[in-house]
Amino acid sequence: MLRRVTRWRELGGLLAVVLLLSVAMSSTTFLLTGSANAFLAAPGAAKDVVVISGGGKVPETGAVDLAQVMNATRVPGVLAYSAEVYAPVESGGGVAVVLGVDYADFAAMQPTALVAGSASGFSNGTALVGEALASRAGLRVGETIGVSGILANSSATLRVGGIVSAGAPFDSEVLTTLSTARALRGLSAGQATFLRLRVDPAVFSEPAMLRSVAGGEPGGAKPSNPYVQQLELAPYSFLVSLSPPGSAPSLSTELAGGAGVVQSLLASLDVVVLAVSLLAVYFATAYWLQGAAPTEATLAALGMGRRERFLWLAGASVPLAAACGALGYAAAFWGAGYLSSAGVLSFFFQPLLVEPTLDGAAASVLGPALAVLASLAIAFRGGRLRL
Repeated sequence: MLRRVTRWRELGGLLAVVLLLSVAMSSTTFLLTGSANAFLAAPGAAKDVVVISGGGKVPETGAVDLAQVMNATRVPGVLAYSAEVYAPVESGGGVAVVLGVDYADFAAMQPTALVAGSASGFSNGTALVGEALASRAGLRVGETIGVSGILANSSATLRVGGIVSAGAPFDSEVLTTLSTARALRGLSAGQATFLRLRVDPAVFSEPAMLRSVAGGEPGGAKPSNPYVQQLELAPYSFLVSLSPPGSAPSLSTELAGGAGVVQSLLASLDVVVLAVSLLAVYFATAYWLQGAAPTEATLAALGMGRRERFLWLAGASVPLAAACGALGYAAAFWGAGYLSSAGVLSFFFQPLLVEPTLDGAAASVLGPALAVLASLAIAFRGGRLRL
């Protein structure tokens, strides 16, 4: 009897809507969180203590005076450090990032492995190309690449000395000397974009670092939240630590200057897209219930009680809505990951860092199911299906 009165065609239409909305919602979430991840990973802010310039709109566009901040590397608890110059460039019609480093310092900070070539010839005019970028651009050891600075009127020809695997985001960057990157970025000798520090949380102390850099007790320290310390080192420099002892990095925390604006904007857009998608599922369910009204009336005439009718409709729709949400999340993750690895999706010159999260998966699975259930509950208010 139930099979004869079930409106499977209308239910299939609802599930198709749920699937499409789940793909759209999850894709948007991956795009936004992937952009935030790439934005934070560029200076290593997701896991390291980073000294950046307060004079830049975002960490990637500032400049710090190394003579001022290098004292911080001698503070107890600092395990390794790397002064780095972040230089976005154009090459062969595409955009990439040239990262100027002292290779020995960089390798002490970041586990690296040479896939091909050698780092022994790391000098001006040579480069180590990240494994993902080399694969995407078809670069091999011994080839030369021409690059032109985006933030400075400068260009260079670099010989590929090796292919390196160093993890995200470095696998999509070109590592070269500090002086070469400074020319491409338009910085003077003794300047860098940021200074990364790997620290022992049990020993490292931000106040001790501030005293070593600024001299004496630091003044004018800005308020901080439990996850981020934004402390004034000098008129144009700030210390940003996303992972103080006992805390985990949070994408909702505020960073210095424009970084906080960008991050807050991305988080707000994510919430808006989630809310709109769930409302769309809610109203799509209401539309399906219009087609199910005759079926519900038939079941009532056959003696099925209100509770049984509600559970019957919920049992036919809620689990399938959750399954469609999970399928949409998986499809969005695969699609966003593929496009990012192919270099199609980028943010601030970096491929998006697309990562599945427990809360994102839960929102994709439970969100549509709860929206369908809420629409059913409201439609059944007062004892009968009201549309």
